[in-house]
Amino acid sequence: MLIIPFSGAAVASEYRHSVLVFLGHDEVEWPEISSKFSDWAKKNVVPPRALLVAKFVHAHRLMDAVRDGSASGHLDILAKGKLVVAGFDCGGAVLGITQDDVGAMQDFTDLFGCAAKEFLANAAQRGDVVVAAPPGFYFAKQSDKYASHFLRAESLLSGTTEIELLSVALLQKFHQFCEQEKAAPAIRIFIDSMAIWPVAQMLVHAHCTNPSNIRRYSIESFRGYEGLENWDALPGPAFVIISASTSGGLETKVREKLGRSRNVPVVTLIGLENEAASSEDDEVTDDDRSLCLFRVCRNLVGEPALDGLRPEFQPNVTSLPAGAESVRVIGERFLSHNNRPKLVRLAQKSLAQKDRRTLATLAKAHMPVAARRKAVGNDWWSVSLDVPKLMETYSVPGADGACVLAGWIRNFAAPGPTVIVYPKDLVGAEAHNRLLAQRIESLLLERAPGTVIKVVDHTHLDKPEPDLKAFLKDAAAIVASPIVSNGFVFKQISAMLRLVQPSGPRLYIALGVLPESQARFKELSSDIGANADSSAYRFKYAFALPVGRIDRAIQWDQELTLLDDVIESCETEDIAVPKNLSGRRDAMRSPTGLTDILTFLPTSAGAPQPISAGFLLWDIEKPLAGDDFGASVLLTVAAFLEASRNARSGDVETSLRSGVFQHTLIEPATFTRFNDGAIQAAILRAAYASELDYSADRAASRDMARLISKFIELHDEPAGSAAAEFVLAILVGKLTLHRDDLPTILLACETLDGWLAVLAAQLHESARF
Repeated sequence: MLIIPFSGAAVASEYRHSVLVFLGHDEVEWPEISSKFSDWAKKNVVPPRALLVAKFVHAHRLMDAVRDGSASGHLDILAKGKLVVAGFDCGGAVLGITQDDVGAMQDFTDLFGCAAKEFLANAAQRGDVVVAAPPGFYFAKQSDKYASHFLRAESLLSGTTEIELLSVALLQKFHQFCEQEKAAPAIRIFIDSMAIWPVAQMLVHAHCTNPSNIRRYSIESFRGYEGLENWDALPGPAFVIISASTSGGLETKVREKLGRSRNVPVVTLIGLENEAASSEDDEVTDDDRSLCLFRVCRNLVGEPALDGLRPEFQPNVTSLPAGAESVRVIGERFLSHNNRPKLVRLAQKSLAQKDRRTLATLAKAHMPVAARRKAVGNDWWSVSLDVPKLMETYSVPGADGACVLAGWIRNFAAPGPTVIVYPKDLVGAEAHNRLLAQRIESLLLERAPGTVIKVVDHTHLDKPEPDLKAFLKDAAAIVASPIVSNGFVFKQISAMLRLVQPSGPRLYIALGVLPESQARFKELSSDIGANADSSAYRFKYAFALPVGRIDRAIQWDQELTLLDDVIESCETEDIAVPKNLSGRRDAMRSPTGLTDILTFLPTSAGAPQPISAGFLLWDIEKPLAGDDFGASVLLTVAAFLEASRNARSGDVETSLRSGVFQHTLIEPATFTRFNDGAIQAAILRAAYASELDYSADRAASRDMARLISKFIELHDEPAGSAAAEFVLAILVGKLTLHRDDLPTILLACETLDGWLAVLAAQLHESARF
């Protein structure tokens, strides 16, 4: 079974983005089809339309299972968009099978041809289909010329299904030839190499499924240029298959051998682009007697170009350049990649179950906040929490009368006077720290009426007044803040207290802790929990979620500048600006931060980024879903990536921990396994730039460019909802590709329109290109 995503834009706009599920002659049933397609979908973007092609009889049986409902449990992933079941007949026509068997069958033959070309294009871009000679070397051809590259069509034949795909692609041409030779007692098939004999044999097998087509077929190899001189085939009609050709010279010589007969169709599996078709404005066309399934571009990139060392395919070099050498034997190319980047497959097991439960609880309450503006400076807290909701959850009694903060105070049980110290609230910011301190004061008085309490901010400890200094000698201390990150302010207060209060019980309270790493959190606990005397120093918190260096990972200032430019350009060009885009720009300038709806760039239609039910990183009984969980997803993914860096599972394949001589990359397939727009956007933002620097790994860069271009092409479909986030990540330098893969992105951006096209236009203007 082959699964090939392809573009059918040249055939029908309805099938602009499709996937071919090719079964060939295998009689595979729906459960197996669904299982294999699900495995493929974990690493690939699923286009909105699927074309399933099998032999005609089997296609009918598959459709019967759809009609009677027996396939209903296995169609979910295939039928997310439009699913068409089609069958190929002995004549090479690929016809759709309708649900009710009423009406004319839709012809998908041309669409199948698009998919076959996509298969050949993908094969030519990887592996040994197009083999480059090392710089300074040329391949000696059988035609007594030299070439910089070599075409190996036999590398296309990696399995039975691949062979069947090629034979069906040739079947219509072969059927037309056979129809013109109805009176002939035998059909002759000539091939240039026995390496492609399986294609010819499968072609005969596919054509003979109709009893009326059963007659004698002969397959003979003339062994390329080398064997033509002694080839004594009789002139006359014949069907010729050439495995690979760069100039068409072999076809000319074969026709000379077979005489002037009109009925000598020659098909070439893989050829080279004609010199006249080197520009984008020209197309390669074949006449009625010639057909080339796929033509390789002369200007190569990626592996066929030896990653830029051999970018031009030179097929007909008449004499070797000075100093160059020729080779006839083609062997495997082994490249040494010592300490190459490690691709990491992110796994949910990296995040502890208790953290997944905590994150789900926070998401359900819509407590996380993104891009909260700091009161001092021009910076942001990338992830924070809604402090009023946080305090309501943990410092106010619930329906059962329980209160987390009250429990901490009750268990502290410090006798005598108590000082409550809180970090001073900055000018212009909400007085959340003071409000929490006052709440603690009220709880203390409820527990022990008449207790002498002083509430001060931490600046009073720097140079305490005499009465405060005297009070502190015999007082217990409670230090509180709703949210801390690495807890520097707690360490500062701890040091101040040691100077003015050598002894005494102390309680440090933070409702939520969002440190950079687990190591930082342990450091905080150790520093403020150290005992100066026999009295215990305690640290209480509702939850602690290490989120990595996310404040440095997200370039909010660059993004805000880009948004200003995009919105200004849209207004100048009279292009509609989505409400969620302009609202997001305004919210980034305010101190309150971005709500769930505005956390990420919107979809091309202006809608918030969605997340579907069943997010594996949330452990909750009733799954959460919708388009208003952006900040919660960002916090979750930040915690998930940091847990992966901490290598909780110990699995090197899922650990983002970098070594001294080797850095780690997030595997491109991550963006197909986590295929909701909100999750993809969160990964792009929470990951470190080094973890998305695919320029260091050529193969990974190609895979990532392929996925991004597909997301961009599907920008108006659910699969491409985060297209704007991928464009932004490249623009701000967060995600880096190999220079040879950037044109792929630019080409895909030509399909964009509206505000998204204005954003993508920045790619052309960027000096990065």
